[in-house]
Amino acid sequence: MVYLRWSAILTVLFLVTYGGTNWLASLRQTRFHIYFGQELAIPFVPWMIWVYLSLQVFFVLPLLVLNSTGLSRFGEAIALATLIAAAVHLLLPAELGWARPASVPGYSIFSRFFSFDRPHNLVPSLHVAFSALTCLVVWSATRNQWIRCIASLWTVTLICSVALVHQHHMADVASGLLLAAICFRWYGRGLP
Repeated sequence: MVYLRWSAILTVLFLVTYGGTNWLASLRQTRFHIYFGQELAIPFVPWMIWVYLSLQVFFVLPLLVLNSTGLSRFGEAIALATLIAAAVHLLLPAELGWARPASVPGYSIFSRFFSFDRPHNLVPSLHVAFSALTCLVVWSATRNQWIRCIASLWTVTLICSVALVHQHHMADVASGLLLAAICFRWYGRGLP
């Protein structure tokens, strides 16, 4: 029940903050270019969209290793990351360096994805922050090496996917990792 309640709360929070800040950023005349020109040489790897979208499944891992107190604290940490990111997204609306393709043959998912996702909420990457925070929480909650290995490999692959589907730049990744570290520290303080 705790997991389902937090899932509902966090879904609403994400939709309101992410959608709202992206809409507000789209109205601004000036958006920041927070990337290096060399990053634009990163190849577009369409099949990585499935890894990118697997974040929703990745969120199930804490359910396997946390008790209800830990799940509540994890939900609070994800909410904190979402709110901090929303504030930064308002202060630093960004422009994606890559041009988005009109269509990606064989991957109709991109058309649906691009229809609601505007590329302005870049710094920090919530995808990276959520992935890294989830991995840190799972690592701290279990000694099971298989679960730790799965969490680690999945996180690295998720982080790689944000660049390979041209959703985020390196500054977005670095700031997402920093946000995860801050929220993980906060998460650990509330546990017995």
